[in-house]
Amino acid sequence: RASEAWACVCGAGSVAEMHRGVGELQEALLDELDRTAEQDGSLGAALLQESGVALALRVLLVVASLDHGADAAALAHARDAVEAHPSAPAAALVQARCLLRVGRREEAMSALARAAAPPASAP
Repeated sequence: RASEAWACVCGAGSVAEMHRGVGELQEALLDELDRTAEQDGSLGAALLQESGVALALRVLLVVASLDHGADAAALAHARDAVEAHPSAPAAALVQARCLLRVGRREEAMSALARAAAPPASAP
């Protein structure tokens, strides 16, 4: 389903088609969160520890938004990705890309540093 939505976004011949693809990506993300909640028995637990699939869908939403000039939406999706996956380099990287795009260089450099940082070691 997500790959079909992504294909719709990439091959969008119109703004309406692109928005439909982004909407389908958002629905796929919600479905993934629901699936995880059912598996874990708790929506709260699912939101505290999202799956890698959810991260990938969040990154796709950022990239799709950037590709179609929706910088504010991309930045919001990137913020959500970082909040849900604070230690994921992919989330920090797309956030940096968004911040650079809107001219927030210092914040972007901080996000790039987080993306490049080695993983925190377990105690």
